[in-house]
Amino acid sequence: MGSYPKTQSGKAGPVLANKKATFYPVIKNNHSGQYMPTPTRADMDVVPLEKRAPWNNTLRGQYIASYIDSYGNPNWDWSGVDIHHVIQESTGEETVSLICIHYREPFTSNRYLHGGQATKMKIGGVSMILKKTLQALKKRLDEKGNMEIVAEQGEIHTVHCSFNPPIAGEELKDFQDEKGWILPEDVQQFLSKHNGAKMYEMLLGSINIGGGLQIYSLEEIKKTHDALKSLSDYIPIGYVFENNLLISRTALERDDPDYLYISRTLLKPEPLHSNLELFLDRFVVSQGSNFWEWPNYTAKNYYKQSGGIETSY
Repeated sequence: MGSYPKTQSGKAGPVLANKKATFYPVIKNNHSGQYMPTPTRADMDVVPLEKRAPWNNTLRGQYIASYIDSYGNPNWDWSGVDIHHVIQESTGEETVSLICIHYREPFTSNRYLHGGQATKMKIGGVSMILKKTLQALKKRLDEKGNMEIVAEQGEIHTVHCSFNPPIAGEELKDFQDEKGWILPEDVQQFLSKHNGAKMYEMLLGSINIGGGLQIYSLEEIKKTHDALKSLSDYIPIGYVFENNLLISRTALERDDPDYLYISRTLLKPEPLHSNLELFLDRFVVSQGSNFWEWPNYTAKNYYKQSGGIETSY
């Protein structure tokens, strides 16, 4: 690893110069003050490590210290430095992503890294949440793609999930070039795994009666967008419980990670305050329920709604 230089903090770290590193300039003041209040510089360095390299807070500190020694500015505050690593799905290679910004408050790194357009920093590999959610769901399915779930009000249902083959990388690029869109990173990641999917479709005996969540293929995205002319400011990416699942193009232009909206037919879309990755995670955790509507129901009004449990009080 080479010698360990000292930083102003007195911590030591391995010399990054001994590694073949690529230095990427990334987002510069494209976010609101909540995330990056007028940073003077925002850069990232990706450093390949040996596969399955040990990882702990000590190593985090060493790489941060080394990064500051190599590229740092004495005006940068330590609270504005963080380090992240991912496992590249294709090779299993572990990489370290170092982010340094001029910021004197704790950086909300998880939301930043997982938030829609913010992931254009090219950290490599699929998001761990998206990958783990899909893996966990598939493990629950039998050989036919079915599983039993406990639904609301104690009901037990059998549901079906199916996943299309992945989209070719060049086909996705051609699609985006044709439409003039840049899809959010987590949407691209999903399509690179599965060019469309249907999850939590209800089974009545052996008959699939539909429902649940559908994530569109590229062709379905194109056809649905052409059909929903009154929603031209949105990109349809799915359908859930008779609602359109939409990407707000305005949110993408603002680099807003909460780009996901929902709309019943042609009504005004409502924000879900989420992206596709988090929506899928919560949809699976809630066992295919319309979890986004739960805050609308209280103990006072739930039992008066259609389908509420009858009580004696």
